[in-house]
Amino acid sequence: AMQRHDSLDLFHSQQRARQRDAGPIDPVLESLSNFISESDLSSKIEALFNRFDIDDSGRLNYQELATGFSSLECVPCMEFSQDDFTSFSQQHTLCCFHDSEGWVLENDQFVTAMRAQLKAYSERLLAQYMQHAVDN
Repeated sequence: AMQRHDSLDLFHSQQRARQRDAGPIDPVLESLSNFISESDLSSKIEALFNRFDIDDSGRLNYQELATGFSSLECVPCMEFSQDDFTSFSQQHTLCCFHDSEGWVLENDQFVTAMRAQLKAYSERLLAQYMQHAVDN
């Protein structure tokens, strides 16, 4: 019984560490990571862009992204801050500046940002699995 308790404690501490290391949009990245082909991934990202682009402007500003991510039914609910937007847009290098909307991402830049986030998410998962294997 003591060994089971110890392994449960270890599991919960690892779960807390994963949540602490999690990115703000990890729940959507987890969903995207289940793509079956390149075109499937592209269509999933395209669908997100279209869903988030509520004014059909062909670009996303911070508010549209924050609202879009928080509207997705994920657990935990995603909170996307201005700092997250800066990081997501690679310090605004993927953005264009729009007079009325500020920094915006067009579709191609959103795709680039999402793919970079998905790559970073996959690398974090791999590192966690490798650490778990070393610890056990």
